[in-house]
Amino acid sequence: MRLNFALEQILGRNPREVSRLFRSVGLDPERPYLAQITLNSVIIEQERGDAAKRRQGAVNAPDI
Repeated sequence: MRLNFALEQILGRNPREVSRLFRSVGLDPERPYLAQITLNSVIIEQERGDAAKRRQGAVNAPDI
């Protein structure tokens, strides 16, 4: 999932406020995400939960 936020929505805000904003659009601030800051926006990228779980399962799969 990739979302764009206006710079004013993120920078200088209380971390709790940013967490609420992330949750309101479906991002989980507890999981890893990438952030890119441009001149007028913040781009947040995060894998959906089911994709991350599938990949984690493949990493933790026992060797046969």
